[in-house]
Amino acid sequence: MTDQNAPVLYVYSATLEPLGVVDEIESMLWVRRFREPGEMSVECPHTAKNVSLLRRGNIVIKAGTSEARRIDQVRYRRTPEGKEVVQITGFDPLYWAAWRMILSDTTITGTPWAAAYQLLYGLTVGSGDSQRNINGYFLSAAADTATEQTYTWTRGTDGLNALSDILTSADAGYVCTVKPGSHRIEIHFRPSVNKTASQSALHPVIFSSDWGSLGEQSYTEDDVGYKNVVYTAWQPPDIIDPDTGQYITPDEVPFVYNDTVFTGYRRREMIMPSIYADTLPDAYAAVARELKLSENAIGQRLDGMVDISSSLKYKTDFDVGDRVTVVNKRWDLAVDETITEITENFDNGFLQIEARFGSGAPKIMREIVKNVRRALL
Repeated sequence: MTDQNAPVLYVYSATLEPLGVVDEIESMLWVRRFREPGEMSVECPHTAKNVSLLRRGNIVIKAGTSEARRIDQVRYRRTPEGKEVVQITGFDPLYWAAWRMILSDTTITGTPWAAAYQLLYGLTVGSGDSQRNINGYFLSAAADTATEQTYTWTRGTDGLNALSDILTSADAGYVCTVKPGSHRIEIHFRPSVNKTASQSALHPVIFSSDWGSLGEQSYTEDDVGYKNVVYTAWQPPDIIDPDTGQYITPDEVPFVYNDTVFTGYRRREMIMPSIYADTLPDAYAAVARELKLSENAIGQRLDGMVDISSSLKYKTDFDVGDRVTVVNKRWDLAVDETITEITENFDNGFLQIEARFGSGAPKIMREIVKNVRRALL
């Protein structure tokens, strides 16, 4: 990609009023994610125009798209070469859901889209408290025919984590778009699209360094945050009884995956505080423990630098949320994984596309989760 196609950012106020255009961009990382808010990191010359436009709280939209990021951090710095630059970082508007807490125990029954809509609507637009509402936040009520489920959260859960529960259960993600003309932000939910080599409904997408569609590639495993035993504490640690003024001692109940006994250094313990665990349905409490362990599984990450000159075209043949096949014959690696993250890296007049594949949980742990869910429910 050459400078004639360099990125351009349109800048808007927090209420989506147009402010101006930033077209002198030296480097930009534009990160798009399937189930989590995307990010950006942009560096441009320190000019009077750029300084006036790139203010914390303003919103930028990448030209040619409806994708937006809110400026959360602004930094001025001088490079070793003596050049002064402005650096901005920020997240897409769905990150605002992390600013809202569920204030009371909440249960929602419905299809994944209906439940997500009801959750976000209550947190950002229709909370009943005008001070909590976010002006211009619009949610699309997408129709779907998925099976209804029941979702339960205890008070204190932030909105982003609650939404993640719904999206994970539905194997789905979201698209966040901004429409300045109507002064609104739209959230659309979408399922993962199967483009693996084993299906025949769509043209298969296969990434492989052997075939020239992947350049740099890495595969990483680690057990730094790995846990395999979870204790449920009926009261979280360090909670003071308001009547006695004394600390409440947790009543811990162990739960181990698949009745496996982990001993010695193989045993990795953690606590899942749950004030209301004794009032939750047994099936929900069991799945909650299961999901907590799956969040702390052995880390597995597959990354690759996409060759944009190959036959696979970005946003045409593949995009975030597509389930594709990744092959590396020398590593004896052939897996079907969802593209969970794509980073557009513009630097020095060139564009690189980096893709991240998979959920992070190794296949053996996902099989254990599947078996435990089946046994409990």
